[in-house]
Amino acid sequence: MQVNGNLLTVMAGDNINRVISFCAEKGLTGLEFLYGIPATVGGLIKMNGGAFGYTIADYLEKVTLLVNGKLVVKNRSELSFKYRKCLIGKGIILNATFRLNYDNSEYILARAKNYLKIRMEKFPIGFSLGSVFKNPVTKNAGELIEKSGLKGYNINGAEISSKHANFFINKGGAGFEDYLELISLAKNIVLSKYNVLLEEEIKLVGIKNDS
Repeated sequence: MQVNGNLLTVMAGDNINRVISFCAEKGLTGLEFLYGIPATVGGLIKMNGGAFGYTIADYLEKVTLLVNGKLVVKNRSELSFKYRKCLIGKGIILNATFRLNYDNSEYILARAKNYLKIRMEKFPIGFSLGSVFKNPVTKNAGELIEKSGLKGYNINGAEISSKHANFFINKGGAGFEDYLELISLAKNIVLSKYNVLLEEEIKLVGIKNDS
């Protein structure tokens, strides 16, 4: 991790919590709202991760991509950010530079810890996928699932959290197929009750296409 004035450059594989702790040491503020999310910098950029009314795109200055064996630098203005999505085109994110602000290290760390406290109070603790679905326009995915009566529904250990219905917890022994079944169940019931088709925020990989 490198600092040049208020510009911070980090690798795509760096853990965001380690990055924020480093920022606090250097007196750089802006990314604290991401503290407590188990994610890498590259993953957060690709998903345009965010919370509390902010997204990582708000502070992004530029990214370095590997495109067909060559290094390509793209500025923030050259990237297209949407809700939980960044369209980078072809390429793999290697590193990113953020333009941050200056503040007292203790204040930065205190804000980060407060965001973590809010997360621990609001979201379930345990093995989960994080937020399973994106929030539909003007609606909340967790509330729709909760109103559908699905809190606590369990399939072979994969359970819709009784604390926050958009978190699916692995209570023990649940596998990929169990989560797929639970996701499909939630989508179908919410669609039938509220005519809203939920879209996954998580990325599903390795699904066999029989067609």
